[in-house]
Amino acid sequence: MSILITTSRRPTRRTRSLCNDLARVIPGAVRINRGKLSLEGVALRAIELGADRIILVSVYKGNPGKMHFFEVSSETFKRLGPDMLLAGVKLQRDLGIRSLRRHNSLGVVTTGSANNEIRKLADALGYILKSEVYVLDSMERAADLREEKGLELILKVEEDRRSLAALSFYSLLNEKIVGPIIRVKKLFWEPKVLLIGET
Repeated sequence: MSILITTSRRPTRRTRSLCNDLARVIPGAVRINRGKLSLEGVALRAIELGADRIILVSVYKGNPGKMHFFEVSSETFKRLGPDMLLAGVKLQRDLGIRSLRRHNSLGVVTTGSANNEIRKLADALGYILKSEVYVLDSMERAADLREEKGLELILKVEEDRRSLAALSFYSLLNEKIVGPIIRVKKLFWEPKVLLIGET
């Protein structure tokens, strides 16, 4: 099963670009244009494409403002916590990345010294992305995951001085950040179950 990535209606260029960047780094992800699709329509499209997760990026003042996560099946449409209010993003183009090879495996990484909310966020992202979560002594140990676990890409979930958390995709193949970098301002832990037909 794959992950569908899309936007709110009337997305801006940077919001579309963030979705494109996420689709390039998340193994098995597929991006679609939202167009006039309702939220229910997005869920049905996900099912058609064989996806059981949805990442939806909404707009605030012209920039990516929030990220919402859903789990979908033919019977239920479940909202997964947390909704993430974004403090800012650095796109792949902002980092000077023009081309990027596909990665076949992804792990979510945080450290044992991270606070409880960061650890909880890492666990949630592991579930959303269907990826193993690794708690390391330090981020420097992340490079060992390529040899030990065969990982090609990791999502680092870290505390951030300018916001609540920083999420960054890092390639273990060339040991470089490949973007995007997402700074999280606030988390809303209020998952909600929706039945298809109620939205």
